[in-house]
Parts: sequence; structure tokens; C-alpha cells
Amino acid sequence: MVSVELDSYTDDWSGNKGLLVYGKATFLQPGQEDPQRAMSLLKEKYVQYGERFRLNDSILMVKVEPSKIMNWFL
Repeated sequence: MVSVELDSYTDDWSGNKGLLVYGKATFLQPGQEDPQRAMSLLKEKYVQYGERFRLNDSILMVKVEPSKIMNWFL
């Protein structure tokens, strides 16, 4: 079981919001389909990654399968 928290912080606390995800984590190994797909989606969304980042043995990717999601002010 793992948890991942994402926050959007502002000094004016009335504008703070976030997301907390609990789930099962799996390490994705280079050469498998899942990490290749994840890298493709990442590069598609963030074009600045371009060709500078390639999936290789030095990149650790973790897949989180959510079992519970909580949020505040979203």
C-alpha cells in the first residue's frame, strides 16, 4: 500500500487544494509495454521532454492502482 499526495499551495490558505491517492504500487521494468506506454503519454502531454528522455535502466517508473482517492477543495 502506498499513498501519493498532490497539492496546489498558496500563502492564502483559502486557495489550497489537493488530492490524496492510496493504492497498490508496482515497479515497471524497462522493456515491458506499460513503461513504454507511460513514457509515450508523458512525452505527449509534456512536449518539452522531447527526445532528451528515453526509457532505460536508469529510469524507475511506478504504477499506482488507486484503491481510495480523497480530495480537498477540488
